[in-house]
Amino acid sequence: MVTQPEPGVFCAFRKQCPHAGRPVDEVSRRGIRCPAHGSMFDLATGEPKNGPAGKPLRAAKVRVDGERIIITG
Repeated sequence: MVTQPEPGVFCAFRKQCPHAGRPVDEVSRRGIRCPAHGSMFDLATGEPKNGPAGKPLRAAKVRVDGERIIITG
């Protein structure tokens, strides 16, 4: 999943909660939320902000090439 925590800044994370392996797909200005147990993760770092998750979302590398966003890892 790709987030844009501020203009021109893109971050990418694996769509799997580190707490129980459930898919995360709810994104808002407040963060990325796991619908299974309510963990909330930071848009820029993937670090848990609250809930039962004790580890961050797994990040991927992001590179902007013109109008394309390239994600690796």
